[in-house]
Amino acid sequence: MAYGEFAWLDSGDIVAFCVTLAKGLSAQEALERAGCDVTTLAWLSAAEAMDRQPPRSGPDSGPVRAARVGEWAVLLEFETRAGADWAVLQRLSRGAEAVSVADSDQVGLFCYAVDGVLVASFDTTVPEQRYGVDPDRLLGQMRAVGLLSTAQGAPVAISSRQGAMRLIQEITGVVIDEETMFDEELLTAWLVA
Repeated sequence: MAYGEFAWLDSGDIVAFCVTLAKGLSAQEALERAGCDVTTLAWLSAAEAMDRQPPRSGPDSGPVRAARVGEWAVLLEFETRAGADWAVLQRLSRGAEAVSVADSDQVGLFCYAVDGVLVASFDTTVPEQRYGVDPDRLLGQMRAVGLLSTAQGAPVAISSRQGAMRLIQEITGVVIDEETMFDEELLTAWLVA
């Protein structure tokens, strides 16, 4: 598989982000399941969403932008990590599958859930330590995208952020590019803390 270009994730401009995909949901349904107030929907870029953000009522309140790409609803967050919250991931994967990566300068978390069950999860900076009901389910894909060294011992040659986004692409077929992350006007709602 030819992977998208994700070097922009390592530019230093992005302190924290969360990207979550849920199969079979509309953008609005994914926002609702994530715990957003869908009575305030607007089509906004990332900058517009941050500018219009109401006063924060807590660390987990903020804008979530959403789109439908193929079979997948895509949720994009900055400064919040709702998509990686286990209760949210359970709701998003109910009757379907969901994948999420949340990353900050302190920790990275990758989660894959099917029908409300956490199948595999790991800290993106230490992908050798995995957990879930089938922690090795994504092992071949993790090696293929460069998150883990190959069986032949080839070293990991990409950052954990780039590897996590490649893994999302490997699982879903969806590429999140820089324009989608920042510039595209996407359906936007605010998390209710």
